[in-house]
Amino acid sequence: MDLRPGSGGTLRLLAADGRDFTDVLARWIDVALPPLLSPPPTAAILKTKSPSCGSAPSAEGLFAAALRRALPGLPVWTERDALARLSGFPSAP
Repeated sequence: MDLRPGSGGTLRLLAADGRDFTDVLARWIDVALPPLLSPPPTAAILKTKSPSCGSAPSAEGLFAAALRRALPGLPVWTERDALARLSGFPSAP
């Protein structure tokens, strides 16, 4: 699965065979995200390079984008950044 540009600047979640799973993931996010927001988390750790969670600003995953919209000030880290913060070692490139 990969995030690919769609019409109007939106991102689409596409399988290798071209099937579009964007709407499936969007429905899952609509169900899964609200329970995670109460009580509000103090930070989030998301999987690097995941189509749902990838948190690079240029290719933010669909779940990561929904989380940032729901809690705009929430610190969001990749698992690499979180490990570096907790271990005291610099983040991996």
